Amino acid sequence: MQVSQANLNLNFDANSLQRGKRYFSQGRVQNLVRETEGMSIQVLRAEVSGSQRQLYITEVRFDRYLPGKINTFCSCPVGFRCKHAAAVILQANYEAGLSAEKYEPEADTRYKYPTAETWLEQAASVFSSIDNASNPECLAYLLHIEPHRSQQTLSVNKVRRRKSGEYSSGSKTTVWSRTNLEYDRPKYLRESDIAPLTWLNALPTAFRVAPVLEGTTGAYFIESALKTRRFFLESTQNPPLQLGETLESGFEWMQLPDKQHWQLVSKALPSHIRLLNTSPAYYLDEKELLIGRVENSLDARTTALLQQCPPLAESQLQQALPDLAPILEKAGAVLPESFQVPSMVQAAPQPILQLYSLQHPAPGTLPLLMARLMFSYEGHRVAFSEQESRVLVDGNNGPLLVIRDEDAEIEWLHRDLPDFKMAGTMTDHLEADMVNALPYGSFLDFTLPTRNQWLDFIAFDLPRLDAGGWQIEMDESFDVPVIEIDQLHGSLKPDEESPGWFDVEVGIDYNGTQIDLIPLLQQALVYLDLNNDSDDALPETLWLHNGDALIRVVSDRIRPLARTLLSLLGKERGGKLRLPKLDAAQVMGDLAADWQCNAELRNLSEKLTSFQALNHVPIPSEVRAELRHYQQDGLNWLMFLREFGLGGVLADDMGLGKTLQTLACIQAEKAAGRLSAPALVVCPTTLIANWEAEAEKFTPGLKRLVIHGQRRKPFFDTVAEADLVITSYPLLHRDLEQHQNQSYSLAFFDEAQHLKNPATVTSKAARRLPAENRIALTGTPMENHLGELWALFDLILPGYLADQKIFREHYRKPIEEQGNQSRYAELSRRVRPFMLRRTKDQVTPELPEKTEIVRHVELNRQQKDLYETIRATMDKRIRKLLAEKGAARSQIEILDALLKLRQICCHPALLNPEETAGSAKLDALMEMLEQLLDEGRKVIIFSQFTSMLALIETTLKAAGIGYEKLTGQTRDRATPVKRFQNGESPVFLISLKAGGTGLNLTAADCVIHYDPWWNPAAEQQATDRAWRIGQDKPVFVYRLITEGTVEERIQALQARKSQLADGLYGKADAFSSAITADDISVLFEK
Repeated sequence: MQVSQANLNLNFDANSLQRGKRYFSQGRVQNLVRETEGMSIQVLRAEVSGSQRQLYITEVRFDRYLPGKINTFCSCPVGFRCKHAAAVILQANYEAGLSAEKYEPEADTRYKYPTAETWLEQAASVFSSIDNASNPECLAYLLHIEPHRSQQTLSVNKVRRRKSGEYSSGSKTTVWSRTNLEYDRPKYLRESDIAPLTWLNALPTAFRVAPVLEGTTGAYFIESALKTRRFFLESTQNPPLQLGETLESGFEWMQLPDKQHWQLVSKALPSHIRLLNTSPAYYLDEKELLIGRVENSLDARTTALLQQCPPLAESQLQQALPDLAPILEKAGAVLPESFQVPSMVQAAPQPILQLYSLQHPAPGTLPLLMARLMFSYEGHRVAFSEQESRVLVDGNNGPLLVIRDEDAEIEWLHRDLPDFKMAGTMTDHLEADMVNALPYGSFLDFTLPTRNQWLDFIAFDLPRLDAGGWQIEMDESFDVPVIEIDQLHGSLKPDEESPGWFDVEVGIDYNGTQIDLIPLLQQALVYLDLNNDSDDALPETLWLHNGDALIRVVSDRIRPLARTLLSLLGKERGGKLRLPKLDAAQVMGDLAADWQCNAELRNLSEKLTSFQALNHVPIPSEVRAELRHYQQDGLNWLMFLREFGLGGVLADDMGLGKTLQTLACIQAEKAAGRLSAPALVVCPTTLIANWEAEAEKFTPGLKRLVIHGQRRKPFFDTVAEADLVITSYPLLHRDLEQHQNQSYSLAFFDEAQHLKNPATVTSKAARRLPAENRIALTGTPMENHLGELWALFDLILPGYLADQKIFREHYRKPIEEQGNQSRYAELSRRVRPFMLRRTKDQVTPELPEKTEIVRHVELNRQQKDLYETIRATMDKRIRKLLAEKGAARSQIEILDALLKLRQICCHPALLNPEETAGSAKLDALMEMLEQLLDEGRKVIIFSQFTSMLALIETTLKAAGIGYEKLTGQTRDRATPVKRFQNGESPVFLISLKAGGTGLNLTAADCVIHYDPWWNPAAEQQATDRAWRIGQDKPVFVYRLITEGTVEERIQALQARKSQLADGLYGKADAFSSAITADDISVLFEK
């Protein structure tokens, strides 16, 4: 006999069975022995090799009459139903299968005589299965009805069959309980008795003399007992019970006489038919002495449960219908038409917050503010405090059963009302008198621990909830004082510690006290969490509170103040607001209030408020030049700044006449009689002569004073007599004390990019100059990053872009690291009124065309080998440095490594003078020069390496080509410039740093950048030496870039910086420009 897979699954867990299969497949079962005990007990014994190759003795027993029950014993630690037992059964199944295959007829069609042992075993089995009819003693099975206990019991009597065929009453026996029944069978026991006795022994109450007939086991007993034909009702004097036909069964509802309750009862059967408590169900026909099956789709447990159904109120039944419906449908218990079946309401809950207050029992004490949480399901309200998950409500067309989504309700509560607590859980926080006065229905309602939290909630959270889908209902008892704003009072007091800054206060008078609105408004803006810090998203009404009362504010009344608090200048919290002069004047002009401030600030505010457009400034007759249209606009703008006492950045392209516009502004001030003190110009040393010459040329009527040279100290005694004072950046901090003893009407900083680092002594000295207006002149207000722009504005309009830390957090990081376009647009709008920039292609269409060409050069073989050797070494070294120290702390090493690679690209001799490898780029340059000079062109060659210029110089000499040269070491700059302009030399060698400013080389029509520089603005300035006003020939600009080297990476970084600057000036969209550690790694890639 084989054990089925179903019985294996029933007796072993999946893990043990799986491992047993593995042990069986590995051949670990040894010495398997099969035995039979009695008539039905099968025994398997074997040894199984365990995981440590230890042998375990395993025994398996099962009964062919109870195939689902398997007993196992094993010497392993588990003991029973283990993997070893599963392996033994699988091995036995396998061997039994082989045995069956061995004796299939197809294998051998000849008749096989059985062996003697096989024949005797088969004969004994057949003969012992025949009931011994000659023995009159036998067993009778009796079914007893227990009318008062709604159950049936069984008993077994040992009886004697009379010759008439009837049975004696006999005596009771519990023979089923014998453990050795199989192999120590009494003579009166017949084969047909084995099955009913086995099932009887399996009943839960088999230990009793009269076990209870029940469940599946009871059904099997009835089936096997009927086959013996010795199954009687109550007594052997009755005829044996016979198998009857199958009957239909079910349940039905009956309304009780009170018309308010319903009872579930079994469908009516004849009085002589009784249902037995078995599964599947059997019936007993006491009249005809029949037992038969009952067709019922319910199991015995469910049937018994339905039979025990108590009377149910109509509302109870209506609420339980969703759970009962499937079972009732199976049971055929259709609800009668008179029963009102409720319609189901299943929908997403919509939150409702009902606000009310409870009077405090102590007179004069503030009431307790309360909130009741409700939810609407398609218009049907359910209180959150309702305990039932299903709520029966009256509908227009009958009862409705609301199926609550309790998870969604809790999510609404926790997400939008996180600080609310049930009043019943806050008795420790409430006064004892208030707790005692709480109505019972309010214990499950909500409140907040403090009144201040309530005011926060009403002012800030309630509008948000209303916008987020909540329905807010406010009871008349919910009374909170509300202050309506009438007159605003404002104050702008100069900050004594920070000149040019003002402390701002805006408030209202209430009951004789002043309420400062700024900290309250700051608090409200934090709660509102406006996107992009924009005042456009302000609600129509703002609610503020000071801890005692609510303050209602129409947003439009305080919008200018809110806008300022949302800007970078309002980032300093703590209830204080400090603004620089310009922003203070703007707030004063925009915010309608009774302002207290000094006359200067009031005057500036009035001018800004009434400003319509720039006034046209007539050009003084003393200016000996005709201003172009854009230069006139520049003069108008400079005079506007002068009138309003503001600073600015004149950021025109190189060659558009920033010097002329500045001199015209100073001359106009003098002509109008407003030049009460001289104007100061600070410039690079190399440009002092240029300023002096331009002043002599265009404004000879200005009294000039140049403070320069070692014997300059006495010049300070005559500063007051001058109209224009010119000095240089290197002397500024040395002469700062003397300058501070003077007073200047205007201060102009030419090539102001020299002040881009605010930490230098020169930048600090420039900020301390005593000037009424400061103007920065530069064609490149930002060369590398936004911090340079901040430095210029901190010079010309201190505080306008906040301090360095706030500017970095508000603008630099979002723009440079995250590419935040909103912040970028905000910064552009803020700086544009005070930065005037025009490019040549915008304002001088008469300029000839400029063509820019990138000429790629491939390194020669020796250069490639040298470059790759140095690159591989540096790449490994730099990556290690970046991992250990980061980019910021490795700058010196990084720049040194990059310098070596760039030198190899230019000429290996720059890295090592003894190097014999030639330069592919120098060869390409000489080929270009030969062709360009044949075409009659005049060429400027820029390089940042003076040593490279020396190598080019040597090559030019060898080729017999005439040239001029200008570096930082050149004392006489005018002579080489003059010789080149006059056409005496066709080539001009210039170092990028020395020739980037102050030169006019319009004789050239070809510019060659021999090597790229990090800053595109520096290269552009150098190009503008030739492409500027006065140029009458098309200009060609060549950039020599070696392929597959660091020069290509530098060119890509140049493009990123140009995009950032162009976007700021309004040219194009920009993106992140910060150089990261990844960028540095890319520079060293192959």
